[in-house]
Amino acid sequence: MIWNKVIKLLGNPKLILVAMLGGAFTGIYLKDLVEYIAPVGKLYMSLLTMVITPLLVVSISSSIASLLKNKSLNGSIKKIVTLFPLIMLTAAGIGFLLGVIGQAGSNLSVEAQDSLGKLIASAPSVVSDVSQDTGLWSLLELMVPGNIFSALTRGNNLAVLFFSILLGVGLGFVESKESKHTVELFNVLYQAMAKVIQGIMYGLPIGLFCLFAEHISHVGPGIIFALGKFVGLLSFGCLLIVLISWFVTKKKLNLSWKELYSFLKDPSIVSFSTSSSLASIPAMLKSFEEKTKLSKDGVHLFVPLSICLNAVGSSFIVSLTAIFMMEIYGIGLSLSSTVVVLVGSILTSIAMSGAPGIGALAMLGIVMKPLGIPLEPTIVLMLAVMPIVEGLITLSNVTANVASITYLAQEEDLEASNFVEMEIVVADSVQSVVYTG
Repeated sequence: MIWNKVIKLLGNPKLILVAMLGGAFTGIYLKDLVEYIAPVGKLYMSLLTMVITPLLVVSISSSIASLLKNKSLNGSIKKIVTLFPLIMLTAAGIGFLLGVIGQAGSNLSVEAQDSLGKLIASAPSVVSDVSQDTGLWSLLELMVPGNIFSALTRGNNLAVLFFSILLGVGLGFVESKESKHTVELFNVLYQAMAKVIQGIMYGLPIGLFCLFAEHISHVGPGIIFALGKFVGLLSFGCLLIVLISWFVTKKKLNLSWKELYSFLKDPSIVSFSTSSSLASIPAMLKSFEEKTKLSKDGVHLFVPLSICLNAVGSSFIVSLTAIFMMEIYGIGLSLSSTVVVLVGSILTSIAMSGAPGIGALAMLGIVMKPLGIPLEPTIVLMLAVMPIVEGLITLSNVTANVASITYLAQEEDLEASNFVEMEIVVADSVQSVVYTG
């Protein structure tokens, strides 16, 4: 009885909000405490992401194998190849237009120029360990690793995704009972890992408190002042993407606003609080499976593929950052530079999803180098901005992918019904954040 009350308390959204606010307060006013609690937040994120990579492998592989055996994969792939680039191009276009209209990098005050000058001057020491070997070929090398186990340990999600697709295709073409048993085993493994994630999510309030404290402590008032307009445009663009995604999801699933809130609540909380789209996958799967009647195989395929390949939030921020840096360095817009920004933002966002840690920021060279913008200052700029807006960017990415998945699933004739009201014993528990099978 006492344990059930503890679980219910840990899953209370009000406690999660208190943890986030408490972490922000600690990061601003109790900075000496941050160095002691920061490792706890990092450990929690490591514990959460530890299960995500194997979950990707079994989920994507089993879904593709099942769809291949049902002879329905061809239509899905055609729609994915068409839809994802169009969505990312739209997001990049929003970033491009906001950058041009807002002119965040032009007419800066003396104080702002001084802060940015100091930031840029610190670039070499910050990025000394980051590889600058970027471009289309490096993107392909990320996707096709020489050793899949090395890719797994390094967190190269693009390579893991590619391997999972190949494994699923291979399983799908093997006509034997053993192949079917393997797919069933993968489904069982998926459910087992989802149970593990369910247990990990009980520690979400503690993890959020430590993570927020660390992020907020890194944001200085001077750089916020210098980048205030840029951060404002970035936040506005993310909220615009979220709003558009809400309307698309609401229309496709024929939901009321109350039902839409219930459907998106858990994925939104996880994405914003953890700043990890991958960590949102279990919450997305649970919402789709419990509150729609979309095909399970379709959902298991589209959710991981969409999160890994449809990098909406990254496309937007890369495009806006490119325009911002062009204004700082006095580089004028032309037809060729416009094409580089829009197309390069898509390629960069996909590459960033495959590179681990700070190495992902080195992928910015795909779009910055052709524009003649130094990579080091751009990386330092992103390191300064990300603690402020990372959660909002992830939220926009996840909500846009939810909208994309609803469109894909319905276009595949995986018929969606109206919203299904579910009676859940602990409605607001963290149990509703993870897929429980």
